[in-house]
This record gives sequence, structure tokens and C-alpha cells, in this order.
Amino acid sequence: MARPSVRDLLAEEPLKSATVVGGSANLDAVPSEVLAHTPGRTVDVPRGAVVVTGALDGYELELLLRRVHDRGASLVVTAVDQPRRLLSSTKVLAERLALPLALVAADPLETARRLWVRVHQPAAEHGLVLARLARRLQGVGDARSIVKLLDSELGVRSALVGAEHVVLAGTEPTRPLHLDTRTRTWRDGDGFTCLVPIKVGDREPPRLWLVAETGAIGDDTAVKIESGLDLAACSVTAWAATERLLSERDATFQSTVLAELLSSGPPIPRRVLGRAVAAGWRLEGWHTGVHLLLVGGSTPEDVRSRTRDVRDALAAESLTGPLVERGDGWSSWITDSTEATPQRRRDLVRTLTALLPLVPESTLVAGVGRPLLGAPGLVETLVEAQELSRFAGSARGRQLVVFADEAGVRRLLAAATSDDVRARSQRLLGALLSPANADLARTLETYLDLESSATSTAARLGIHRNTVVKRLSRIEELLGANLSDPEVRLALHLACRAK
Repeated sequence: MARPSVRDLLAEEPLKSATVVGGSANLDAVPSEVLAHTPGRTVDVPRGAVVVTGALDGYELELLLRRVHDRGASLVVTAVDQPRRLLSSTKVLAERLALPLALVAADPLETARRLWVRVHQPAAEHGLVLARLARRLQGVGDARSIVKLLDSELGVRSALVGAEHVVLAGTEPTRPLHLDTRTRTWRDGDGFTCLVPIKVGDREPPRLWLVAETGAIGDDTAVKIESGLDLAACSVTAWAATERLLSERDATFQSTVLAELLSSGPPIPRRVLGRAVAAGWRLEGWHTGVHLLLVGGSTPEDVRSRTRDVRDALAAESLTGPLVERGDGWSSWITDSTEATPQRRRDLVRTLTALLPLVPESTLVAGVGRPLLGAPGLVETLVEAQELSRFAGSARGRQLVVFADEAGVRRLLAAATSDDVRARSQRLLGALLSPANADLARTLETYLDLESSATSTAARLGIHRNTVVKRLSRIEELLGANLSDPEVRLALHLACRAK
């Protein structure tokens, strides 16, 4: 309900039978307040107020008209006193000031009370609407229901919109949205739009927005809609925070279960298998493991903050298998009833090669394991995929996605992960495995990973090239090895991978 205009008030009780003098040019003004004026007292008159007074002498009424006009009053109501008849100059003054003057026979205080109730009726009704909305929001726990409540209680078309203008709940907005500005409301020829950003974290930019659209409305209704969206925003924030907590809890649970699965040597304990089933994973069938490695170092926070983008990128290519956060990236797998053909494996590699560069703010490489059967096969293909991802990279000669589709690669990895070779590798690396020589060990592994380039190694480690050269010389002294020999470098590279 919109606030009444002066014309509306004059057409209703208690002013319906009033005599209106002058001010015909200002009958569409919308009053903001109602004041009962006591003669002889100075009153602070808000702009747009209706001023109600008792009977006044002619000069007193004209003085009042001038004073309240200067303060922006919208209407003056005065009691009729027959002994003090209205001066003709007062009528002329009211018309000249464009300030309507209504003459009533009723008690001025009662008239003021009834007018106050009428002027503030829309605000009172809006308050009741907002109170009802707040009460109903208390029992709502999902975005779709919140948006439906807004539609029914506020009489708007509302939606919850995410990044890229994706509608998560509600009706698709019909007007352009300005998600990148701080503008909350705007009007155009089609009506009114209100936009409220949803912030889940204090340090995060908004990722969700509540939007409400309606036709042409008054300012009071606009305020009601804004207030209603602010109320609903609290519920949406709580919902989004809960969804995030549940997602993080599920992610932690899945990461824990996968770690238990990968660390279980055959046979896999029944308890671990049960937890894997509880995570929603299908253990029977042929599994093709995929490991996505986040290049440049990572922390759990780095991985967690990018999980949604990685999941969306995979889903866009219909790769909707499990995606589990790991310390260096993500493990995923595809499960089929039959063994994937070589062509299907090559198609998977091509798909990953195309989509990995599209994940925003991330440099990703991947390893793809062999298709293997059952729960033990799932463990083996994921271990293989993670190992292969470490051979992938953007350096010259390296593939973005490495896959175990050649017998030589499979034998190399099988050997590199055997206990016997691991023990021999530790003997070969010798003194480099000491904590005191950790920088030397890291330098050697990086040097061999980067195709024996001292310059690339210095850039990767953030040190001077001369420092790399000195460290390599010290490594040769400690190991008694010649790093210029390709066979020695290959042996040391495998040893670094197997240690």
C-alpha cells in the first residue's frame, strides 16, 4: 500500500466533508507526517507534513500558512470558528502559496489522530509484512524456499544469482543486473530492481546476490522490498555458510577415507571398504585413475579454494566422477562396467589437456593411470596417476597430461614403487637423505625434473644460478657421481622418485 496523497486525504474521512481553500496546484503532494499545532508555540515542521490546528484569527492563520509553507508543509487543516470568519486574503494567500487549506468542524486533536493513522498506515502494514516474513524465514533452510517466501510476501519476482549471472533459485531476471557495482536499487521504464549482495566470509567478495524485480512502485514500497531482501539475505548467508561447512566436512571425510584406502596394503580392511561405500564411491568395476597436480606448490587452503572451479571444469566435459582433495591437488576416477578401450583413454587425455588450462587462477597438470579392476585396482590406478602427474609439466618436451598407456612406462613405475628399488635408491642417494642436506636433495630432484637445466632450477627454487652450480658440484662430491653422464642422471632421477 502506497502512502496517500493530499488529494486522497481530502476524499476520505475525516476530511471528506471539509471545505478546501486554495492550494489546488499541490493536491498530489504525498504527506510525510501529521503534526498537531498549538497556537503560540513554535513547531519544527518536517518537509511534507500535514499541520492541524485549532481555530485562529485571520492574521494568525496567515502567519502560520507562511511559516509552514517555508518549511515544506503539504496541507494545513484548521477548525472552523464562525465568530472569526476566514479572511478573503487568507484564501488568496493559500492559493498563491500552493498550500491547500482545509476547514473542518471536528475536534482538531481527533482529526490529527485519524490523519496520523492514515498517513502511517502503509508503514504499519509494511512493518507487519516484514515481521511476518522474518517469522516465516526462521523455519526455512534452503535457498529455493527463501526465494519463494520473498515472492509471496513482497509481491516481487526474486532470484538468487551466482557468478556469471547463473540463477541458483527463483525466476530468471528480466532486466540487466549490475553485479559489479555497489548500486542496490535502480529504476527504469519497466519498473524497479533491488540487488543485495551475499557475503559468506568477511574477507571474500560477494559470490551470491539476491535480486527482486517489480513494476513501477512508490518509495515506501521500495523501502519495504529493500528491507525484506535484507532480512532474507541473513537467511541466505546462513544457508550458504551451512552449505560450505557441509561441503568442507564432506571433503575432509572423503580425503580421510581415500588416504586410508591408499595406505591399506592388500587385503583392504573391511572397515576401510565400508567407509568408502559410505562416501558414495562405487568400488566394483574398472577404474581409471586421474590425478590433477597443482603446479607451483600448494597448501590445503590453495586446493580447497579451487575445488569448485576444478569440479565445474570437469563437469563441463561430463567428467563427473568423485573429486577428492589431496595435499598436492585432486584425485578423481572414472568407473565403468568394462575395461576402457585405448581410444577412450586417449579421448580422456585429450579432454584433460584441453580443459586444464581453462581452470581460473590455477596451473594444473595431470596423470592418468591404467584401467584396473575392483577396489585394489582403484588404489593402484590412483597411485599410478599421482606418480605420473609428477612427470607432467609445461616445460619444453613435457606433456600436460601423462598417461600410462605404454608398457615401458608401466614397468618403470612398477619398479620405482617397489620396496627393493626404494631401498637401493636410498643407498644410492646416501648422504643427501640427511636432514642437513635437504637443500641439496631438493636441488638435485628439481634439476633432474627440469631436464638438467641449472637456469630453470634456479628460477624454480628462487635462488641464483651460481648457487645451483655450487650445490651440484657438492652433490657430485658427496655421491661420487658425474652428473654429466646421462645414465647417472637417469639412475639418480629414478632414485629421487623412489626414495
